[in-house]
Amino acid sequence: MTNRKTTKRALLGSVLALVLCFAMLLGSTYAWFTDTDTAAVDVIQAGTLDVAVSVYNGQGWTESPRNLFDADLWEPGYTTYEILKVTNKGNLDLKWTARIGDYTETKGANGESLLNVIHVWTKEITEIPATITRSEVTTWKDCGTLAQFISATNVQDVTNGLIEAAEGNEAAEEMMIIALVMDTTAGNEYQGLKLEGITFQILATQASVEEDIFGADYDADAYDDMFN
Repeated sequence: MTNRKTTKRALLGSVLALVLCFAMLLGSTYAWFTDTDTAAVDVIQAGTLDVAVSVYNGQGWTESPRNLFDADLWEPGYTTYEILKVTNKGNLDLKWTARIGDYTETKGANGESLLNVIHVWTKEITEIPATITRSEVTTWKDCGTLAQFISATNVQDVTNGLIEAAEGNEAAEEMMIIALVMDTTAGNEYQGLKLEGITFQILATQASVEEDIFGADYDADAYDDMFN
């Protein structure tokens, strides 16, 4: 009997010791071999959209021009033009369109407006023409009257284009001529009428040609009220 009790105690002691060892093992911390490597992200930077318009003054280009289409007095058949350059100075491709901006005017007794009798003609060029004749102006792209040009009524006919961002020393620019012609049919009711404070604008928006890892369709549905 005594031997049995002794054996049971010894066995019980062994079990308790084993349980205690497991408990201590679970509560301990293992040391693992480790190593580290890194992959660097170079730069995250948003692109810039920057457009500029210049006018050719006969000798060179003047940026942010003033007093365009300067004239003493308009009369039926009067024609004037400006040679303009649109430059993409940013690092994103852009699309652009030409518009006439703010203005004030005086109207005739029956609502006559010079906006309705001054016609707009445009031509895209790749070099400065040596000469321009009066007769060739009306063979250019017909953009309607000043009223239509301002309201973009025939928006598809108004001069517009895509200018890609410059690469290296390559010039990112386009040139155009805009001519204004007073209709020869404008009668006496337009005498003395005036347009003042007209601004010429080049409106630019990002072109949907940039790409990400999935392609170039991420901004395909972007809404732009200048072009839609």
